[in-house]
Amino acid sequence: LHLDSVESLLRTTTTTTTTTTTSGTNATNPPEYQPLTSKQRLDAMCRFLPTCQRLLSLQTMYLGEHHPDLARTYLDMAMGIDGLLSRAPRRLFALALMFGEEDIDGNGMCRGDNFYRCSMEDNRCRKEYGRIRDLYPKDVEDWLV
Repeated sequence: LHLDSVESLLRTTTTTTTTTTTSGTNATNPPEYQPLTSKQRLDAMCRFLPTCQRLLSLQTMYLGEHHPDLARTYLDMAMGIDGLLSRAPRRLFALALMFGEEDIDGNGMCRGDNFYRCSMEDNRCRKEYGRIRDLYPKDVEDWLV
């Protein structure tokens, strides 16, 4: 739910404006869409990635490595890393997310504190998304008829 709400927030935000009518009463206008400032977008993405990483580990533990929900989370993770890597790499490195698969510190984990490691994790997440997506056919309804 947190990931979906941050994703919706990144797309757009609404505000309601109030105007004073000629009779002196206040009237509420329909909501207007106001884009987030660049700083607000970066703040949201910085909150998005750690949540995404925790969700990924929980989904893997409870749903297994091949569940379709995992594919969506891998894609979210890749998009978040890519977004911060291109817009605010220092903020991404400051998160110091722990990435698996590489044995740099001797414990099977490494910190995402440089461009290379974050780029590699982005690529790994995209590959995992594609791998899981390809496990599930898109035309299931045609097969059931």
